[in-house]
Amino acid sequence: MLVTLPVDILVDERDKRLEKLAEDVRARLDEVFQQLHVDVPVYLILTKADSIAGFDDFFDQLSREESEQVLGGTFQNGQSGTDSGVLIQEFETLLQRLGSQVITRIHQERDSQRRGKMLEFPNLLGGIAHRLGVFVELAFSGNRYQRASHLRGFYLTRAPQLAQSSQRADGEVGTGLQVPQPGKARFIHDLLRHVIFPESDLAVLNKEAREKILWRQRAVYCAALLFLSGFGVLWATGFSANHDRLERLRILGEQWAQQRSSLTAEDDLLTVLDSLNTLYQAAQVFPDNSDVTLYERNGLYQGEPANDVLLRAYHAHLQGQLLPRVVRMFEARIMASLQDREQLLDNLRAYLMLVQREHRIPSALKERVATDWSIRYVGHAQAQHELNQHFGRLLEQSFAYPLNDALVAQARQVLRNESFANVVYRVLREKARVLPDYSLGHHTGPQAKHLAGTDYRIPGLYTRQGYEQYFVTRGTAVVTEIMRDNWVLGESEQYNAHQLRALMVELEKLYFRDYADHWAEAIGRVSLQPFEGASQAAVQLAGLTAAHSPLLQLLVEVRDNTLFPVLADSLGAMKAEAEKIAPGPVALTQVAAIGDTLQQTVTDSLPTTAKQSLQRRFDPLHRLLDDENGPAADLITALNAINELQMQMAALGRSGQPELAAYEMAKGRMSGQRDALSNLRNAAAVLPQPLGGWLNALAEDTWSFVLYQSHHYLNQRYKAELYSFYEQSLAKRYPFHAHSSSDVALNDFREFFGAQGIAERFFDSYLKPFVSGDPGRYRLRTIDGYSLPMSRAYLDQMAGVYKIRSSFFAHRTQEPQVQFTLEPHTLDPAVRRAEFRLGDQSLEYRHGPIVPMQFRWPADTEDGRTSLVMEGMVGRWASKRIAAHGRCSASLT
Repeated sequence: MLVTLPVDILVDERDKRLEKLAEDVRARLDEVFQQLHVDVPVYLILTKADSIAGFDDFFDQLSREESEQVLGGTFQNGQSGTDSGVLIQEFETLLQRLGSQVITRIHQERDSQRRGKMLEFPNLLGGIAHRLGVFVELAFSGNRYQRASHLRGFYLTRAPQLAQSSQRADGEVGTGLQVPQPGKARFIHDLLRHVIFPESDLAVLNKEAREKILWRQRAVYCAALLFLSGFGVLWATGFSANHDRLERLRILGEQWAQQRSSLTAEDDLLTVLDSLNTLYQAAQVFPDNSDVTLYERNGLYQGEPANDVLLRAYHAHLQGQLLPRVVRMFEARIMASLQDREQLLDNLRAYLMLVQREHRIPSALKERVATDWSIRYVGHAQAQHELNQHFGRLLEQSFAYPLNDALVAQARQVLRNESFANVVYRVLREKARVLPDYSLGHHTGPQAKHLAGTDYRIPGLYTRQGYEQYFVTRGTAVVTEIMRDNWVLGESEQYNAHQLRALMVELEKLYFRDYADHWAEAIGRVSLQPFEGASQAAVQLAGLTAAHSPLLQLLVEVRDNTLFPVLADSLGAMKAEAEKIAPGPVALTQVAAIGDTLQQTVTDSLPTTAKQSLQRRFDPLHRLLDDENGPAADLITALNAINELQMQMAALGRSGQPELAAYEMAKGRMSGQRDALSNLRNAAAVLPQPLGGWLNALAEDTWSFVLYQSHHYLNQRYKAELYSFYEQSLAKRYPFHAHSSSDVALNDFREFFGAQGIAERFFDSYLKPFVSGDPGRYRLRTIDGYSLPMSRAYLDQMAGVYKIRSSFFAHRTQEPQVQFTLEPHTLDPAVRRAEFRLGDQSLEYRHGPIVPMQFRWPADTEDGRTSLVMEGMVGRWASKRIAAHGRCSASLT
């Protein structure tokens, strides 16, 4: 690579072209390396050397051979020309060589001016050394981003120069001409011949390029070797594969022949399955041509001739072994379903589809057979899958099978015994299963949580949407579709107008019967949610009377779904749907009979008895709403009563003493005061069922809750005011505890049992409104079937209290007193006398006449001391203790 650098750029230190030239040289060198990947030696040619003053004078005396020699420096192998030190050293060597020639050349020159130039020439030449080093550094040196060039040397040359002149004529521009200038070419010939051309072998590819070429050559050799090896392997593999397939086909053929020889007509499908699988596997040993790999097509492939024979054998085996057993399976299904018309129709249709080519629908047969096999061969999933595959391949063939005429005639006779309307209605129900179910809970608004039992799911067919968008529009289409299946019954597919009218009347009767039953069941399951407290009851009652009252929303849903237009309003839609479901020439005849004729004859005469029966059944609920779906008068009265009850329950829930508030509410109602509960029950009495029952149940639950809270309050009062006194002053004391040594104080006895005592005041203050009957025969008062949830034992206690009060306070005295008469009858012969003393009253008995004696208890003297002969007892209750140890009898006095 020759790089020329004019010396005049080096001489003039103000010339700025040096850096730009160095950048261009480096860019060109990098481009050469990137494009050719060749590490070329670079020779720096310093042209226009005569630009240095004295150059021509210094070398003017040279001969032709001397002018062809090399003037410059070539770097040795191993030296880096881009190193500034190496460059300067070579340049200094050149200057020294020229300096040694100065004296000789000056002696040869006579012109003093030329001698001066010759003397100054080495110095002037040395002046370019610095800028030369700068150029070499910028153009050829390497750094971390750029590679260094292989600079071989620098050389001074002089070539004949061409000067450009311009000649201008009058009125026109002339063209510049190149004319040779004086001077001879110097130092070029030997440079090219002895330096540059001999070193041409230094321009070689770099190491990376050489390695890439070497690896590419190796890859080509390896690819050729692999190709030859692969071709041989492919040929050997194809031969081996075809040989293996033929060997496998031979083994499968022997296996199938053995399996076929052991088959009998009574064998099950699972037994036949083995031979079918074997024969099908044999037919798949050689794949289809499109699936055969290229290496197998080497002249030894036997797939096409083998497959033709194997597939014919497989199809014949399907028709000879699988088909008869499937036919017998359908015949058995028909015999087993003679009592089930729906199953019988499906089985007969499938049977006729299988044996009659013109009615065959492979997809329907596949689905039906797969269902039967999934039931018959449960637990054999793999066998079911394989049988389904074989049966699908059988249906792809064209075959026929003799019909069992006697069985078909018997099945058709059974099928004709059921009305066509039942068949249409059953099919319509089955097809309508795709409709989403309906539940009241999804249509009664945000307050639906206050209703229970709204999750009952009504089939989508039995809604207004189902009626208008399915029953009315699809009913005729189902009739048309079923008529197209009349070939199963061996009947005509045409119906006249009278038959269609009778069919639609019967179909509506069946439909609206089930429609009414579903809605009656859905409404009958609804009830109000139970509540557990007054606050919860108030929230529930507020929800029932809110703007989105669930009761009102439920009634709206009931009316929307149980009021319908007459059938004639929708016959146009029925005809359009029938045309969409049954397109084609055959269907157009049926549509004409079912659409046009039905629309013409049914609109005037089709009875609406079934629809009217449905509307009459729910008419009481319809009348609860006005024309704008607002509540009617009876419903407004009920809602007002609910609102009044809600305010009472809200006040009860906010009360600081809810039990007391409930007690006051129950006390007022038991006393005959009119309240919200009574208003609610009166309003519910005029409402139809089940709404009236819901409100009655609501009133009963509320009343029961109030009574329960009242009982809780009374129980608290009972423990605090009655039982606590009895526990502290009376219990475990005589006479309430027979074996106690401690007596009840008469003051405590009077305080508890006396007139307006604790027991009587508690009864009059708390229990009297809740109890009816005479004293001693109390019974709980009942309103709306509910009474205070109180134990009967408490009423028995109150009866005992009354009995004690009437005995000890008979004359409404303030103190307890009992007057009684003692009359001795017998005395032991060993005892002469016996004396009974009560206070200052005494009775002495001797053997003789009986003398009765009047006593009064308690005795005022001696602290009621009582004695009997030698045994005495003390205390106010001493006489009672003596009486308890003896035998007493009542007398009329």
